[in-house]
Amino acid sequence: AGCNLVQNDFRIQVALGGVTGLTIQAAILSTYTDGRFAGGFLEFEPTPGQVEYRGLKSHTGDLAEMTHPLDGMISGSTVYLYPGCAHNPTDCDDFFSNILNYGGFPYSQAKNPYAISVF
Repeated sequence: AGCNLVQNDFRIQVALGGVTGLTIQAAILSTYTDGRFAGGFLEFEPTPGQVEYRGLKSHTGDLAEMTHPLDGMISGSTVYLYPGCAHNPTDCDDFFSNILNYGGFPYSQAKNPYAISVF
């Protein structure tokens, strides 16, 4: 929420080529860098007015794996897929073009300079 992106600006509408367990297949996924949808999510409307969401654990080639099963989704089902965020300045700038709103601290020291050392 802090990055102020509009999620729908990055979603893609997909007609699934296949569904096997937690794995979905869609040809368009192979046009994205592997991992682009890892950490993202899927939106599916099994019946009008009932929207279901599932997280995406991984994405390789034309396959993505959901975090939990989703009943009613079959080959040919239309879903929306939302890309994941790597939570680093490079991804924020290169993919989302949103570096001005990046809220992380990538250059912080791993060691606290104010911590008391005990010998």
